[in-house]
Amino acid sequence: MESRLRLSEYTLYKWLVEAGNRRTELIFYLWRQSTPIHIYRIALDLNRRVQHVHRDLKRLRELEIAEEVENGYWRLKKSS
Repeated sequence: MESRLRLSEYTLYKWLVEAGNRRTELIFYLWRQSTPIHIYRIALDLNRRVQHVHRDLKRLRELEIAEEVENGYWRLKKSS
């Protein structure tokens, strides 16, 4: 059974903003390039920006919003 969470774009954007993410647009862009059930893939060609994405995703993990499921692959956690 598919355990990945389907989200509306608004819900994701709201969560990222509430997490205090200053690079919301970049993560939002990455998410929009995937299907609704897809997990994040941090592309190496983001160059200097990739470290900021990782920091932001780490912040989302601390807030128990996102989790890393493989090296470089992320997904949002289901709400309890």
